[in-house]
Amino acid sequence: MWLHRMGLASMISLNNLEMRRIPHKKILLQLIKGSLYTDLRMTEDIKIFSIHVHKVQIPAVETTYWCKTIELPYFSEPHHIVRYENDIPETSQGLIHHMEIFRCPGHIKRYYDAPCNSETKPEDLKECREVIAAWAMGSTGLTFPEEAGIPIGGLRGKEYAVIEIHYNNPKNISGIIDNSGFRLYITNQLRKYDALPKPNGIYVFASQLHTHLTGIKVVTYHIRNGTQLPDLNRDNNYSPHFQEIRQLDQQIQIKPGDTLITTCTYDTSQKNQVTFGGIGINNEMCINYIFYYPKIDLELCKSEVSIESLNIFLNTLDENEHQQNYNSLMNRVTNIKWQQKNVDQLKRFYENAPIEMHCNSSSGTRIKNSKIYRFPEIIPLDDQDDSYNEDCSSNDENVDWFI
Repeated sequence: MWLHRMGLASMISLNNLEMRRIPHKKILLQLIKGSLYTDLRMTEDIKIFSIHVHKVQIPAVETTYWCKTIELPYFSEPHHIVRYENDIPETSQGLIHHMEIFRCPGHIKRYYDAPCNSETKPEDLKECREVIAAWAMGSTGLTFPEEAGIPIGGLRGKEYAVIEIHYNNPKNISGIIDNSGFRLYITNQLRKYDALPKPNGIYVFASQLHTHLTGIKVVTYHIRNGTQLPDLNRDNNYSPHFQEIRQLDQQIQIKPGDTLITTCTYDTSQKNQVTFGGIGINNEMCINYIFYYPKIDLELCKSEVSIESLNIFLNTLDENEHQQNYNSLMNRVTNIKWQQKNVDQLKRFYENAPIEMHCNSSSGTRIKNSKIYRFPEIIPLDDQDDSYNEDCSSNDENVDWFI
């Protein structure tokens, strides 16, 4: 334990130390990092390309999502993206919560450079959903393993993308001009030739956990045939201000039929209002960006508690508390008297409620057969060996990730 002295006149003896009498504060400190892939070894075949927004005046409001269409580097022959890293000017640091590059499936009708929620945003940009770079506070960059790379160029032709930046400006600072973005490291020395996914699944090599301000713990469980395998990623001391991309010590094979469950724990004890899910910094998210290869036609999977079941549960609370009927779900939840008994009932409801889940393809279209699930019965794996993860060296090369 480190004692951070704040304005003390003299060193205090550790004998009979009473922390409540000493001015102190908590500092986030990472003493040990997991093993990472080494930095990319620069060779003549690797070129660096910059993708940025241009002279965006950061709005003087707390939350803004900014979208700009860009033309990706064009190559007549196939290339691979083998590393990316953030490029944020010093004047913008602390105002950017996260940013992503979404590749578009085809030609765009017109360029766009404005808030993402504007009514003037072209409809065809909704199809730009394939993530090729992602960064959040506390992260730096990502170097892909030697056998993997993101395909670009060749028969793919000229491609377009959208760079999306989440500006977090709680002090409503005005006059900041931003040119943030990414640097892409691209090579013509392909890691492997393009190949279709094999029926033995995908291989996860990195993961980035993500919440907003109240997240304190995030874990992604890996289930196979009802048996719990070693966690794909876990952070029992999660900080939303240090959202690093963690490269796994050993690549994890995800086979067809496996289940991944991401669970987030939040601490809202310092808030006096209900916290909802949403894109605003004071709303919450529960996300795991999973980096894997070979590429499959899957961009994201997401879930929520069954709205039908939630309404039935809230009707019960309304009857017990004699609440009036509200038109919107948010109003109903906000106006409930959240006494301890209601909190306990809500906790039990979430533990047992059915889940509505759906997945999207790389084009942003919903994959069929999305349905309502209940959490599977899980057999804990006491002796967590790695026998399930053998033969993780694959001959496939395309890399992608899904949420």
